[in-house]
Amino acid sequence: MLENILPECIHKIINFKLNKNYVYEIRIRADKPVIINYMGKYRCINENGLTENKETALRLNLIQIKNIVMKATNYSLYAVNEQLKEGYICINNGVRIGVCGQLIIENNNIKTISNINSLNIRIPHQILNCSLQTLPYILIDNKLVNTLVISPPGAGKTTYIRDICYQISKRSNDNILVLDERNEIANVGTNSVLDLGDNCDILTNCTKSYGFTQGIRSMKPDIIVTDEIASGEDVKAIEYACSCGVNILASIHANNINDLKQK
Repeated sequence: MLENILPECIHKIINFKLNKNYVYEIRIRADKPVIINYMGKYRCINENGLTENKETALRLNLIQIKNIVMKATNYSLYAVNEQLKEGYICINNGVRIGVCGQLIIENNNIKTISNINSLNIRIPHQILNCSLQTLPYILIDNKLVNTLVISPPGAGKTTYIRDICYQISKRSNDNILVLDERNEIANVGTNSVLDLGDNCDILTNCTKSYGFTQGIRSMKPDIIVTDEIASGEDVKAIEYACSCGVNILASIHANNINDLKQK
């Protein structure tokens, strides 16, 4: 998918100078060095691959950034405007492009983002069995106990949650409802290579409040999985699900327990 949206200069470096399995993010800022998260470390790139020298690093201009966005949206920004208003675009295989630019406001509401000048292309990876070491702590007799995954952004919590779904599906017949608010966990509706197992029902692009209430009523799940709890409303939705006898696997952004307590 990336070869369809990236300029050839970046695509060649990733394909021929790097191992693309270890490329996790591509950060592009207008007229600034292109930076790649490679094996968990941020490095600049040039025609020879990774480099520490910012002077020789590859740079893209506003026109090239606009071309990436247009290709990612199949030349229809209008079609993805609801995503744009949230600051991102989802494309095939779970790739999510974070965008920065100028907010267009009407009647105190965000209408869209224009003059995009910065991109963060996040590339998901399916790492089967990455959750195995923690399974004895969260699966009792192959039944999930309520679990909150605490992690700073970009540390792999979505990859971890995806694998837990897969492992539960292998080990039990429990019905799992995945609330995929930004279509990052399962990547429904695209050429997905992300496998959550056979027992998962997936609600995409829904709010957590809708997913927890309507999802429980319509799908009768044993487990609900959701990513990135962010508000009091999310917490209330989880409390409602727990009162219905549903077990929860969720994540939240925090560096440690003290951060979590402050939240």
